[in-house]
Amino acid sequence: MLGNIRVVFLYPSLKVGGVELLFYRLAKKLINKGVKVAVVDYKNGFLIQELKNDKYVFDELIYEKSKVKLGHEDILLCPLSLITFFEKYVSPCQSTKICFWDLHPFNLIENTIFSLFYKRNPDLFLKRVLRIFDFFRVEHLKKICTNASHANSLFFMCGSNFNYNNNFFKFSFDPDFLPITIPFFESENKRLFKKVRVDAEGLNIGWLGRLDNDKINMLNNLLRDVDDYAKYSSKKIVFFVIGDGDSSSNVMEPCNFRIVFLGKVDDKDIDRICLENIDFGFAVGTSAFEFAARGVPTAVLDGRYMRNLGNNGIYLPVNSLMNYDVSLDHNIYEKKLYSFAEIIERLDEDYDYASNVSRDHVYENHSTNVQFLNFVERLYNISYDYRSFKYDSKGFIGFMSVMTYGLKKFVMKIR
Repeated sequence: MLGNIRVVFLYPSLKVGGVELLFYRLAKKLINKGVKVAVVDYKNGFLIQELKNDKYVFDELIYEKSKVKLGHEDILLCPLSLITFFEKYVSPCQSTKICFWDLHPFNLIENTIFSLFYKRNPDLFLKRVLRIFDFFRVEHLKKICTNASHANSLFFMCGSNFNYNNNFFKFSFDPDFLPITIPFFESENKRLFKKVRVDAEGLNIGWLGRLDNDKINMLNNLLRDVDDYAKYSSKKIVFFVIGDGDSSSNVMEPCNFRIVFLGKVDDKDIDRICLENIDFGFAVGTSAFEFAARGVPTAVLDGRYMRNLGNNGIYLPVNSLMNYDVSLDHNIYEKKLYSFAEIIERLDEDYDYASNVSRDHVYENHSTNVQFLNFVERLYNISYDYRSFKYDSKGFIGFMSVMTYGLKKFVMKIR
């Protein structure tokens, strides 16, 4: 399929998250298709351990204290967050191909000097002021992205992510989308079983996602909305929370409905839970697709994790997402959003229809079955190599970018 090319996954991690699962699933698919695969990870890293446990044959490139060497037939696949840090882990040769994949709105912003302020402060004037001091770093990142894009080596996972970064970096190129995928759990037949209401008289709601600092505000906003809804509803409401995390103790206690914590579960358990316990799914990001792929009518929440948003207008049916989006950009979808009561009414009005369109949206846009050949074709056409990256990092702008970012790391270290 790719000849002698070896695909090298770079995302060393001891934890389980969206990127880790995405790379794990893609690595398995590539290996099954006869493609050479290597993984740069810690000795006990998630990706290496999971592939070994599943008895897959691949090259283990253990990162410890020394960099891992790459060859001229390697394609390095790494998140955009590592655009200026991948050299910490690997030592490519001049002709090693590099593919940068945007997998989070903040991936590129994280590489700037004042990233914390850019992410948390909506004040446009303050951003403009800080950008003056961040000029060299921003121009350096912009140059790498522009040339990588022209060489078919920069991909954005969705339209919202590109728009967010384009508003900041002012790119001069159009985005090339490579949507993230999930395996479709009904194999090739996307309607192998029919999802039906668990309780026609009640309301069984599911949340799927890590209970960490990024997402806990979103879950609590949802729980408040459900609590307000339950005050005036005669329906018996049960809320199932799938997932765990460091902020689980910060989940609010509802007054008017029952909440059930299921913790971390595997794919087979999610299949069973969706069939037997959940009528409607709510989530942020790719977790929403896990519900929808199983035929659960699903809504996504406004993705501004940093703020409490109140009760109104933060929900959207998953099938209304555009440009491969996995979460909501409030500025794009504002006029299409629903309150909690409205989204429940819409999803429940024709349950079969809501189930089918949720499932179909994920299958057509994000299923591994549909998107895999697109993924392989993109890998085949990558032409940005390590030689090009080093050239883009030369000169006064590259030098000042490294120096100013080094100052940031020094200040953070002495704090």
